[in-house]
Formats: sequence, C-alpha cells, structure tokens
Amino acid sequence: MYREILVLLCLIVCLNANVSEAGELPELPISESSLQLLAGIIVMLFFLLGFVLYYRVFDNASNEAIAGMAKLERPNAPKAKAKKNADEEVILNILRQNGGKRTQLQIRRILNCSQQKCNLLLSSLESQKKIKKIKQKRSTIIQMLD
Repeated sequence: MYREILVLLCLIVCLNANVSEAGELPELPISESSLQLLAGIIVMLFFLLGFVLYYRVFDNASNEAIAGMAKLERPNAPKAKAKKNADEEVILNILRQNGGKRTQLQIRRILNCSQQKCNLLLSSLESQKKIKKIKQKRSTIIQMLD
C-alpha cells in the first residue's frame, strides 16, 4: 500500500518538477482540477489505510476482550441462581415460623433487601405456587400455600 503511494508521488514529482536552468520550477503542465483530484485520491487512500489498520489491530483486541468478559460472566450465573434459591428458602422459613403469614414489608425488613428484590423473589415463589399474595389496603400479605 505504501509502495503504491510512494510510486505515485515519485511519478508526479518526476513528470512535473523539471527545474529550469535558472533554478526555478517551471509552471506545471497538469491542470489545477487534476491536482485537486489527485490530492483527494491521496487523502482517501490515507483514510482507507487508517480504517484497515484500525480494524486489523483493534478488532482482534476487542474480540479478545469480549471473549474474556464472556468467560467472566459464565461462572457468576450459577452463583446468582443459587443465591436466589437460598433467598426464596429464607422467605419460606420466615413464613413457616409465623404460621404461614407475614406482610411483604416484614419479609423485606428481615431479609434486609430492596423492595424490587423482595418483589422479584415473592413473584418467583408465587409463580411456583408456593405462596399467595393478598392485597389489603396499602399492604400486601404473603400467605404460604400447603
């Protein structure tokens, strides 16, 4: 790629740079529009070269980084699921200790977790048909199913 650009520049210099005896450069026989076109082509070649180098160098690095991130994410997934199952068991134990009923707020305070996490855990248990949510005014009572 560099060789072609260098050859092109040498041809331009050889064809247009005939130095007169007085040491001054003669007027170029190439029109100005042709020079502008040539300059545009050279600029586009440099951009093309930049894109090629960028994708060759950085694409490999980004693929390696993505592969490394995927390796990091896989071991954590089973731990997160095990943690969720453990939290669900804690909720069921809390309900067993209190006769099968507690409010969602009480469960959330015992677990010391956010409202979103508590709601997610309770919804999971409800979909498994282990508990039932009963809305009463401004609170939700969680009842354990037998």
